[in-house]
Amino acid sequence: MKDKLESLPNSFMAFKEYAMGLLGKYSSKEEDGALLIGNDTSVAPLYYKAIIWLPISRHSIARYEQINEIEIPSSIKELLSIANGFEVLGLRVCGLSKSMLEAPPTIDRTPKNSCLDLCNHTKHASIGKNGYFCFGSAHWSQNENVNYFITPEGEYVAMLKKGKEVGRWHSLESFISGAVSQAIEFDKNPEANFEKTWWKVW
Repeated sequence: MKDKLESLPNSFMAFKEYAMGLLGKYSSKEEDGALLIGNDTSVAPLYYKAIIWLPISRHSIARYEQINEIEIPSSIKELLSIANGFEVLGLRVCGLSKSMLEAPPTIDRTPKNSCLDLCNHTKHASIGKNGYFCFGSAHWSQNENVNYFITPEGEYVAMLKKGKEVGRWHSLESFISGAVSQAIEFDKNPEANFEKTWWKVW
């Protein structure tokens, strides 16, 4: 577990640091291609504070695109080659679920620790501007979530349901750092106002 976390690239540093800090405090395990980190039974018996799915092959990504008739941006393909989705508290970054790689694709709800599926989430998320590709979400307030998009220019953007932009980053590393920080802060204080300068632009 520790070796696999340490092998993550620098772009995942924020996730790595948070997950490593959980190892000595909570039980963790590897199961069905996922690292389940920080089992907090005070929340629920099977609740984990951080989860990361092992990377998926380029062949599987191409098959997923063909079966689901979707074109995944190159920046998201890069992310999937490092991790097939990850979660930190209320932050969820999509991956490619196994059942959506089958023909015909279906959403299988039976796996206990299944990643948020990319295609299914993209179809149901609010897209504020043409060409923006949704790849994840997180808690923003008690009443609203924020969706994460990649722009045609390769920038990472956080947008609320009505299209209001509340965050923008120019690299995968800065996006993960900002999104993980926001998830941790929300977990500490769900009623906080996150429209702060440090969150808007990285």
